[in-house]
Amino acid sequence: MSWVRPRSIRKRSEFPSPRRYSAHFPEGRRAVAISSVAAASSFEFAPQKHCGRDGLKDTRELRKGDFWAAILILGISMAMIAVSTTFPMTDSYGGVQNVWYVSPALFPLIVGGALALLSLVLLAKAVSSGGARDAIDAIGTLSPRLAERDIRLLLIVTLIGAYVYALVPRVDFFIATALFLQAFVVTFYVDRTELSKPALLVFFAYAVILVIATMAGASFTRASDASIVADGIGIVAFVVLAVIGFLRVDDDELRRRFRISQWVGVIVPLILCPVFKYFLLVPLPFEGVVVRAMDVVRYGLRNLLA
Repeated sequence: MSWVRPRSIRKRSEFPSPRRYSAHFPEGRRAVAISSVAAASSFEFAPQKHCGRDGLKDTRELRKGDFWAAILILGISMAMIAVSTTFPMTDSYGGVQNVWYVSPALFPLIVGGALALLSLVLLAKAVSSGGARDAIDAIGTLSPRLAERDIRLLLIVTLIGAYVYALVPRVDFFIATALFLQAFVVTFYVDRTELSKPALLVFFAYAVILVIATMAGASFTRASDASIVADGIGIVAFVVLAVIGFLRVDDDELRRRFRISQWVGVIVPLILCPVFKYFLLVPLPFEGVVVRAMDVVRYGLRNLLA
């Protein structure tokens, strides 16, 4: 009688090979293949759980930032709604009664209301997660050195403020929006210093020059010399920044992201301007060179098709 080695101490070569087993039984071959794929998938794509102290700390820090960001956005949205309520909802122009859905107050009211709602949701999430309490407790221990996220938040607010108060009242709405989106998307989507610095520098310099020109007595009215010069400078600035960016990009992925940023700066105002001016009949904040060119194209097409 031969002695049989227990399974716990068998050599590896004594176990049946999956390949040998699958060669005799086709079902076994399929089962081995399926189990191998499942094992690899579970190893490569299983969700990673971050339960350590560092992950929890990062989440609490994010909730603290959410609290302050929600308060800031809520204040901006309330100010936007308050200013929008001063616009006429209905009025009569030349004997024609305008209804509420073509009022210039409609769009800022919608945007302000959406921002207020989203900020309240963000604020509620920060309060329920304890981020509000941590943010309030940390007021007395704040470091005078700004963190990177604080700088980015401050930069976002400054960009929006320069766009709303410096560019929109004085520059063609298409050009102002294109320059704003170019600087914003390049800074926060492309996120490369050698590309974002020139865009931000040109944008803020352009805004400062407009404000200084206004204080010096320049009149930015429709078809005025100052508005034509400002529109021309804006167009040249956009084109020059785009060319400089493409010349500095040497990576395919970075080139793709930069190309997207430039298309966003052109396509978004190209859609917004005709929609509000010709379909919703809402006057744009400032109609300069590009918007007047749209008027020429529109009337030319209408006469051609008539």
